[in-house]
Amino acid sequence: AAAKRRGFREEIALARVERRAEREHVGLELDEDDRRAPAPKPPRGVPIAWAVAWFPPDQREAALAHWPYLADDIADPDHYAVHIETRLRNLHTAFGHRPTLAPIVVDQLIGWAAEEGYDAGSGEARSMYAAEVGRTGRAISWPPGRNDSCWCRSGRKYKRCCGRA
Repeated sequence: AAAKRRGFREEIALARVERRAEREHVGLELDEDDRRAPAPKPPRGVPIAWAVAWFPPDQREAALAHWPYLADDIADPDHYAVHIETRLRNLHTAFGHRPTLAPIVVDQLIGWAAEEGYDAGSGEARSMYAAEVGRTGRAISWPPGRNDSCWCRSGRKYKRCCGRA
């Protein structure tokens, strides 16, 4: 919706590609919007910065207090980490560039959304905030080294945690 408002045609096409891939991944039938998605073309050689929004463990309780409808997505830390890791891998595979993780600090998201005119509880706001976190250099590089601590803050090495797959 934000890309449509701002006239970002390429971003809209990329969002459609990602949406189609996610729907295919979970076994949903394609709809008209999915059929409008262009075939993904990895933009090799073109610098792209992807930042995936992520609620760190210390922010999940605050996120659920503000937006209880996120419970299905973020309440189970292990399931949430697997979902985020899968999204990171899919982006890397589809586009050939390594995405980053944009940790969401709930109070900062709320303040940023108010300043920018977004509903802080919307996916659009989280996506735009993730882009801002990435743009300002506060995103976390992915993937960590095999023996480095996992990005999900479990305290385990990446190879024994989210990097197992």
